Amino acid sequence: MHAMTSTSSTRAPALGAREFGDGDLPALLQRSTEPVVVESYFAGWDRPWRGLSSAAWQELQLELGERVNGAVVETGANRELAARYGLEIIPAVLVFSGGEVVARFSGNVRVEQVLAAVKAALHKARELESDRRELEAASEDRGALAPLRSALRRRTSAPSEHALARAG
Repeated sequence: MHAMTSTSSTRAPALGAREFGDGDLPALLQRSTEPVVVESYFAGWDRPWRGLSSAAWQELQLELGERVNGAVVETGANRELAARYGLEIIPAVLVFSGGEVVARFSGNVRVEQVLAAVKAALHKARELESDRRELEAASEDRGALAPLRSALRRRTSAPSEHALARAG
């Protein structure tokens, strides 16, 4: 899992994700080619309530490895992100793909739910990539056939023009 360092052992999970804020999470979402799992929490309590435990982050890392990025956002300190994604004091886990939210969970989240959402996002991303490649191949084929099409157009239009010239 990318972005594995933690800025604070009390605020971020021991393994799995790095603390992000208003300024740097949008950049991660924009540049990431892999799905991004974002956990939000509110640190205003004595013991912040977390949506994913350290064990859940570890399981995500073991299951998905480098195919996913992990991020943690403290909603009290990052009000812009909290407002943009509707995050408040109840912990939430968001799964992003292509910069868009593709799954959203609230409260204590089972890691199986997050794994299923990330796997679905990975599957959809593979399908989209396959479709993109097919379109590129079709475009290249059209480009290769362009001279032939041009010659056929000249041939099919030539008799009409010739017939019109004789009739005139």
